[in-house]
Amino acid sequence: MKTANSSETSSAKAVVDVNSQSKASAIIQKMKDDKKAIKQFFRGEISIQEIDARGIKFVKPI
Repeated sequence: MKTANSSETSSAKAVVDVNSQSKASAIIQKMKDDKKAIKQFFRGEISIQEIDARGIKFVKPI
């Protein structure tokens, strides 16, 4: 038998799941956009300043 509390808890869990999915989707989309920007940089289509503006940093070998 469901009570009012258990249904509220279920809906709260559903909201948390949706928020987690949207955050994960946003992170994945940013990674895809960054990958596209890096490829554009290596092709000479955008400058290092544009890469820096996106917050992408390249590692310098020792």
